[in-house]
Amino acid sequence: MSREPNVNTTTTLTRHLDEIHECITHPKIWNPTATQKMMDFNKHFTELGQWMEREPACNHPVIVRILHLQNFVAVKSIAGVVGMIKQASGQFVQQEVEGVLDEFLTQSFFLLAILGRNEQARQTIVKYRGVPIHIALLPSFPSLTPGIQVPQSFVNCCFSLGQMLTSVTEKDDMFKQRIVSSKILPYLFQVLRLHVSDSQVAQYVFFVIGNMSFICNLEEEILQEGGIDLAFECLEKHEDLIHVISDVVFFLKNMAFGADGRLRLKEKGVIKKILRILAIKRIHPDLMDLGGNLLFDMTFCGEYLLLFFKFFTSYLPDMCRRCHRRAGQ
Repeated sequence: MSREPNVNTTTTLTRHLDEIHECITHPKIWNPTATQKMMDFNKHFTELGQWMEREPACNHPVIVRILHLQNFVAVKSIAGVVGMIKQASGQFVQQEVEGVLDEFLTQSFFLLAILGRNEQARQTIVKYRGVPIHIALLPSFPSLTPGIQVPQSFVNCCFSLGQMLTSVTEKDDMFKQRIVSSKILPYLFQVLRLHVSDSQVAQYVFFVIGNMSFICNLEEEILQEGGIDLAFECLEKHEDLIHVISDVVFFLKNMAFGADGRLRLKEKGVIKKILRILAIKRIHPDLMDLGGNLLFDMTFCGEYLLLFFKFFTSYLPDMCRRCHRRAGQ
C-alpha cells in the first residue's frame, strides 16, 4: 500500500480484525470466509511494518482466538483435524480438506507475524503460549521430503515464531530446556539440509534459530547439527539476496559469542566470505551494521582485530554520510 498510514488506516485495521474475529469465533475453523479475510488483511497491511510497530490496535482479541485454534490443531494433529472436518462436512474429499486447513494455517501464521511487529501484540502472543504452539506445529508439515517444495505454511510458521521470540522473557535455562526437549533444532536443521537452495526456507529457518540463540546459549546444540557449515552454504547459494544474508549474518553474530563458535567461524572461513559480500553490498546499512557487529565479536580472536579496524575505517565514510542525511531530514 503506497499511501501514508493515518487515522483511517487504524480504523481499517480494526475493522478487518473485528471481521476475522467474528468469522472464527462462531463458525468452524474451516470456514473459507475467515481464511479469505485473513488473506485480504495480510495483503493490505504487509508493507506497513514501521507503522504497525507503533499501532496499539495490533493487539487485538483475534490473536487469542487464532492461537486457540492453532493449539487445537497441534493437540489433535493435522491428520486428526482433517478427519474431523471431513466427517462433519461429508462433502469434501481428503485432499480438499487438507488444502483448506493448510491455507487457514498459512494465513493465520502470517497474520500473527505481521501483528507481531507490535510489541504489545507480541507480548499477548507469548502470554497465550504462542511459542510452544508453533514449536508443536512445525514438525506437522510435509517438509522433509527431498525434491518436494516446502509448504508455505511451514515458512509462515517459522516467520511467526521468529517474530514472537523477540518478546520472550523466560529465563535462559528454562527457555533452553524447552527448546532442547522439543527437539525442534535438529528438525529445523534437517529441513534446511534438504532444502538449502530454497531462499525462503534458508531465510526463515535462520530467522528462528538466530532469535533462539539470542535468548539462550545453544552453541553446543547448533555446532552438533553443523549449523555454521549450513550457514556458510546459504551464504554461498544466496549471496545476492539481502534478506537471506541478513538473517544468516544475525545467526552467525550470535554464534560468535562462544569460543567454540568463534573457532568454527574461523575454520570455515565465514568471516572472509562475509567481508566479500559486504564489500559489494555497502548500500545496505542494516547488513553493514550486522557485519560490523559480527566482526567486533570476532576480535576476541586477536587476528581479527586488524580486519575489524580495516572494516571500520572503510565503513566510516558511509556512516558519516548516513548521519549527515539524517541530520538534514
